[in-house]
Amino acid sequence: MINPINLETHRHYVTEVVKLRLWYVKWLLNFGVKFECAIQRHVRIYQITSFYDENKTYGHGMSWKEPRWKKLLTRLRKIYDKYPGHPTLESTAKLEEEGLTILWPYLEKHIQTEAKTVPKKRPYGCFSYNDREGYLALHFANDAMPKSPFHDISALANSLYRLLIDSKRRCPETLKVRMTSWLNAFPPFLTLFPDIWGNSRKPMGPDSGDGAWGQFIDRRGDFHSRNGAVLRETGQFPYVYSLCECNINQLVKYLVKEKIGG
Repeated sequence: MINPINLETHRHYVTEVVKLRLWYVKWLLNFGVKFECAIQRHVRIYQITSFYDENKTYGHGMSWKEPRWKKLLTRLRKIYDKYPGHPTLESTAKLEEEGLTILWPYLEKHIQTEAKTVPKKRPYGCFSYNDREGYLALHFANDAMPKSPFHDISALANSLYRLLIDSKRRCPETLKVRMTSWLNAFPPFLTLFPDIWGNSRKPMGPDSGDGAWGQFIDRRGDFHSRNGAVLRETGQFPYVYSLCECNINQLVKYLVKEKIGG
């Protein structure tokens, strides 16, 4: 979903984040990670191409079996073979441009599909959820563009509170709430949760899920150049991708006491 992001802004974001992901593949190869693993599991470029169907359930390595994607990977691999050794500014710049050129028709098609998608209703603002067996899985997306989603912490707290209350009414046997995201290392986000949430943090690996790459999109929906620069300079993600959880009732009580009042 692109709206309310400007289409050209989104194209610029995709351009820059794909170049960053291609750079990171080069970085990983230098440390012995296999090419297919780096592309599929660590940077997950497949998920932002027209090959990906969000309505399908993808098991381990399923996208590797897509014939058109496999051909594309072969072409990409040849580019990496042209620039062996440790990443340098010159070699990776050329690699990124050549890789982006190969990928762009499928990235652009995905962008156009997203642009035509009617935005889904978001009854809880930036928050959404999935019911999982034994727990509630939280998700977060900026619903306040071009403002920061954290410009109004009170509104975020109220949205989260309503989500939790509705969940308790709908499925009272669900006791836990979880979220896997880079946001679990982001101080403004952590103010919405009791200390037990942050104390439960379990790193999932900086690149093991789509939730790790959200830190490279800014409040306007464009590329977050400062965070991107940190990754290029250090090989480390600015915010660690992690899992946090707590009891739903604990979170409700915290929100009422500290954020909402009642």
